[in-house]
Amino acid sequence: MPPIGKIVTPICAILLLAVFAFDWWQSNVIKLLTMPVNVAYFAAWIASIVCVFTCWQRCRFRAFIPVAICMATMVVTRSVSPHLMDAGFARVMPRYTALIQQMEGGQIVVSNTPTRVVLSGPDAKLAYAVWADRTTNGILTVTFFVGGSFPVKHWGYLYRSSGENPPDDWWIKNDWMGRRLNDKWFYIFD
Repeated sequence: MPPIGKIVTPICAILLLAVFAFDWWQSNVIKLLTMPVNVAYFAAWIASIVCVFTCWQRCRFRAFIPVAICMATMVVTRSVSPHLMDAGFARVMPRYTALIQQMEGGQIVVSNTPTRVVLSGPDAKLAYAVWADRTTNGILTVTFFVGGSFPVKHWGYLYRSSGENPPDDWWIKNDWMGRRLNDKWFYIFD
């Protein structure tokens, strides 16, 4: 393996650990800590590509090892991350569900216009902001804003009591993207 591979390998390993930690815990602190690792990973890509051209005569096909390591890291994070995010959400879902039950039971008042819900005690750590509303036909929609940082401005979870996708205009109006987590929950980001 070319000498650059000895630098690329630990950078890729650290990136895997950082991304997996963020996917499991979804905290702003971990997201901030992943940023320098992402910069190092980008530099590792550049160094790996340069290595192919500079080490080719001496190492032949081994010059591609650092590029292959970077590529494998990207493939693994892309394939494992959604599963870790789902498992991380399942870990805290009972706490979110308890809040939803309080809203559906009337202990937390929800109006027919989007209203900010203030969480207190240990629940305050679940989200930095919560917005809830109930439509005229009784569908409860609750948005939990969990985090926000570069490159994604915000991310969180959306609950819909009907289990239906939000109307198309909701996604467009709020500039959101997302994916379904289970029958009533969505992971959202903008």
